[in-house]
Amino acid sequence: MGIVTKLLGQKAPSAAAASDGDVLDGAIDTLESVLRATGEFSFPVPDEDPRFHDLCKEYARHVANGAPILDEGIDSEPSGARNWPMVRQFFLNRRQQEVDFVTSRAQQYQELVQGMVTALAGISTGESDTQTEVQDHLNSVSKAAASGDLAAVKRSLDKAMAATAKAFDTQKQRFDATLNTTQANLVHLRDDFATGRDQMTRDPLTGTLNAASFETALEQALTLNFILQQPIAVVAIRIEQFPSISASVGKAAAEETLQSVADCLMRCFVRRTDSVATMEPGLFVVLLNDTEEGTAANLAARVAEMIHDTVRIPYASQDTEIRCSTATTMLSNGDVPKTVLDRVFAELPHASDSAAVSP
Repeated sequence: MGIVTKLLGQKAPSAAAASDGDVLDGAIDTLESVLRATGEFSFPVPDEDPRFHDLCKEYARHVANGAPILDEGIDSEPSGARNWPMVRQFFLNRRQQEVDFVTSRAQQYQELVQGMVTALAGISTGESDTQTEVQDHLNSVSKAAASGDLAAVKRSLDKAMAATAKAFDTQKQRFDATLNTTQANLVHLRDDFATGRDQMTRDPLTGTLNAASFETALEQALTLNFILQQPIAVVAIRIEQFPSISASVGKAAAEETLQSVADCLMRCFVRRTDSVATMEPGLFVVLLNDTEEGTAANLAARVAEMIHDTVRIPYASQDTEIRCSTATTMLSNGDVPKTVLDRVFAELPHASDSAAVSP
């Protein structure tokens, strides 16, 4: 290194090249991770391109090693060069779609809430108008009574009674119409939450919601239950002899059994507003909207019977059967997710491992 280079503080060429390489490698790794995360944790934008998640992986591979993306018209380059303009445009387009989606959805919610506030204010105004109208007719009756003319009193009273009945009937019609509109808006909001639950994080083994996502869904249900006042049930289903399955026939067989039970649950509870989740290996919960307690208990019993009749443990003897215990609870005012889950789990019989699994 020469004296001028030392005075100017410049690094030796080899050291500078190594530093630049480290920075470039870090930048490429970061961009690759960003693209993968964009696909895994994306907003559910309308008219979603079914290839989007795969394209994110393809672009991540292109950034990492220059792999081609044939669907996008990006061929591999012998030099390993990346098509950076296409990468930027892909990411930019997606972010714009998500911004448009969030802005639109926020506007929809704002309009929905504003409409509900206006409707409730209208009910209050209608009650005030009805009260004023009834009071005017009663004053007319009082004036007629003060005159001492019995015929005038009768005419005024008949008119007041008819007008009062009409006023209350009109108020009832307004109230019913407002209530129906508000109810429809709340149901729409509940269904929108149900659609959002489809995007929640799922258990990688069973495909059901995981515990954290179920608690989020339960929190939404508690909020809507306070407003809608519809019965909402939570059902817990536990595989009684699950602890012995892995020990007796192996982890792979235990995982396959869990997948079969989860598949059975998701085929039984198919409404968009229902949610099935895996809380821990062998323990499932189901959120049932607009369902009475007796109906929920009967459904749980039938599902447990179906699991018993149809699900078999791989590599176990043919006479080995799966038994499931169930419990049901209803959401009530003052509940939080923890109290609901604690209550339904407390109702489950103690785990029994009396029926060992025979390989």
